[in-house]
Amino acid sequence: VYGPGHNTPIKENFKLNPITPYAYGKIAIENYLQFLGNTTDVTYTILRASNPVGKWHANLKQGFIGAAIAKTKAKEAIHIYGNGETIRDYVDADELAGAINQVLNNLAVSKNKIWNVGSGIGISLNQIIAILQKNIEHELTVEYLISRNTDLDYNVLNCSLINTELGWSAKLTIDEIINNAWE
Repeated sequence: VYGPGHNTPIKENFKLNPITPYAYGKIAIENYLQFLGNTTDVTYTILRASNPVGKWHANLKQGFIGAAIAKTKAKEAIHIYGNGETIRDYVDADELAGAINQVLNNLAVSKNKIWNVGSGIGISLNQIIAILQKNIEHELTVEYLISRNTDLDYNVLNCSLINTELGWSAKLTIDEIINNAWE
């Protein structure tokens, strides 16, 4: 939802600049929830999650880590759009579920809030490939494709607000996240 042009972790109050239909849809839902919150007794909490990764996620079409793991296990080439130096923020899906649980257990604190939920740490696609390579004996095959105009160079979330206001923070490192997903 934040779009291009960032090079430091993105805070919740940064300008929204969607560049995909998916991001526009997310913003439309957020705007409608905020409208309802302002005009009715509906309350909401919006969690802007980074890229969730989990052991149950092996979708070859969405989520780089899950797709890369599935391709690695199948001994197929991993496709990377661009040079692999795009930076992303990944969060373990179980830790994301923990943030949701934290919201549900603290409704008064969470009322009408918007929080980023992620690790707050950026990692490149090439670094993820290097971590995956440590898990296997054969050499990974990576095919670099022409970058798409919807690929962001940098998308890392500043999650200090949810930590301050709700006490939640991601604990797992990217190595632990990938190893958990690998299993």
